[in-house]
Amino acid sequence: MTTEIQQLLKETIGLDAASVGRLVIDQIIRGRMAVRGVGEASDYYQQLRADNGEMRELIEAVVIPETSFFRDPESFIGLTQALMTTWLPNHRGQVLRVLSAPCSTGEEPYSIAMALLDAGLSSEQFQIEAVDISTRALAIGTRACYGQNSFRNKDLDFRNRYFRKEKDCYQLVDSVRKRVRFEQGNLLADHFLTGKSYDVIFCRNVLIYFDLPAQKQVIQTLSRLLGPQGLLFVGASEASLLRGTEFVGAGGTATGVYRRGDPKEKGMPLPAAKPRRKPKAVNGSRLPVVKVKSEKIPELPRTDLETARRLGDAGHLREAAGICEEHLRTQPDSVPGYYLLGLIHDAMGEPQRAADLYRKALYLDPDHIEALTHLAVLSAKSGELMVAKRLQDRAGRILQRTNSKSAPAAFTRKAKRRTDPIPLGI
Repeated sequence: MTTEIQQLLKETIGLDAASVGRLVIDQIIRGRMAVRGVGEASDYYQQLRADNGEMRELIEAVVIPETSFFRDPESFIGLTQALMTTWLPNHRGQVLRVLSAPCSTGEEPYSIAMALLDAGLSSEQFQIEAVDISTRALAIGTRACYGQNSFRNKDLDFRNRYFRKEKDCYQLVDSVRKRVRFEQGNLLADHFLTGKSYDVIFCRNVLIYFDLPAQKQVIQTLSRLLGPQGLLFVGASEASLLRGTEFVGAGGTATGVYRRGDPKEKGMPLPAAKPRRKPKAVNGSRLPVVKVKSEKIPELPRTDLETARRLGDAGHLREAAGICEEHLRTQPDSVPGYYLLGLIHDAMGEPQRAADLYRKALYLDPDHIEALTHLAVLSAKSGELMVAKRLQDRAGRILQRTNSKSAPAAFTRKAKRRTDPIPLGI
């Protein structure tokens, strides 16, 4: 019955449980069941259908904010460059309208405000609306008092200028707070921000957690909300989701920045729900090009990772993935299970899903060289070069620590079980 609850979450907030990890979502569901004193998932499902308050509590539990000030700083550089060269000369006397959705706990919209102030705009020249489905996240944003985890950049000069140190946090100054207005809202709601239009929209690192229909719906909503000469900012890993839409790259040095283009500029169509493309061999990975095979697949034990690997090597990737998933249902702390399933999705041409699985392997075993290496390659392919370099450096330190000897094979590792929810990247 937890599958039906996961489907209810998808219908309500667009969350594709597979993008985060069905086991993680299942743990969160059962945690809420324990809080409510419900023993059967079917009974909890009925509660969710009847009690909007409990549905909100479940949503709060699965939407775990993962954000910081000036995350992906190239986006803010691209914003100020476009502002100075294009928007200001053509919109003198007008107020710049900015939307941050989802805004999480406020670090993104406040970063936008600080970037605009640093670019020379007065506080009267722009207004930022910040929208999120989580009322708890919005409460944190409204308070605007942040701990050390919100400041992850090496250059913290902005903190010295726009924050004052309190006993337990850094309090944002009122001149920045007043330029951001927080509002609760759901990107998938039919009438989301009806009648409004924005010059700039930040909608980063959320589309990757939606299934294909939800992605298309949100992209249509963003198209409706963006003004004719407006700019749309998405996460670097989400760029492929805009292919085949009216959005085209806006140019400049920043990635993930889009504008409306002429219909003739449309690129490749939106990817199918289960894309397949030829994978590149990386570090000796033997998983081959996907092939359609008509011969009968031999009946083999369904929880055997070696069987999954053999099927993958033979081109039966979907069947191999099924065996890995069944293995993980019975052994949710299996590092080799997550790693092998990551390899399989990598070979299927599903890099985001593969990256999620490599991260889960690393979450359980931070010294997993193979997962680090593959994740570094995927990060480089998606344009996250600094992330790729950090992962490569980390792998190098691990190798140095083991006297440059190869790390033990993935199948021999024993990992300490971690049950913390994996945060959404919003």
